Amino acid sequence: MEKIILNEKLKTSFIKAGWYENRDISNRYLKVKDLKHFPETIRNFLFEYGDLILKPYESDHFNEYDFSTRLLKNQTIIFKNLCDVELYKIGDWLKENTMILCDNNLTIYLYDEMLSKLGNSLQEGFEFLLEMNFKNQLYWDFQNKEWTNLE
Repeated sequence: MEKIILNEKLKTSFIKAGWYENRDISNRYLKVKDLKHFPETIRNFLFEYGDLILKPYESDHFNEYDFSTRLLKNQTIIFKNLCDVELYKIGDWLKENTMILCDNNLTIYLYDEMLSKLGNSLQEGFEFLLEMNFKNQLYWDFQNKEWTNLE
């Protein structure tokens, strides 16, 4: 398994949420029935960094990103035909009632009535979320089937 390396600012946020070095919570995901269909990269991420609640760097206590296992049980968590890649639910942005999805390359997406892509990597995606800076996100144009910038 390839080790996920986070920059210090992100690592500090995960530590505040309860993460620690060599964390393994794979047993908490035993009841998530479709998890066996997730790519290994995402399962490994969840087994180390899942089941946490992250808060943006500067935010009120109502703005949280919830990666709890309970959000994955008895729900649709695999999205095969949403865009040009297969997406997997890893959490929720509670205040906005928005799902947090991930692709095989660990790129982060947000999905409510729109689908947006937050950067091109796990680190970029979490920086978007924790900084609450969504200026450069891309949106999926469902009609033209392509990523676009709304600005």
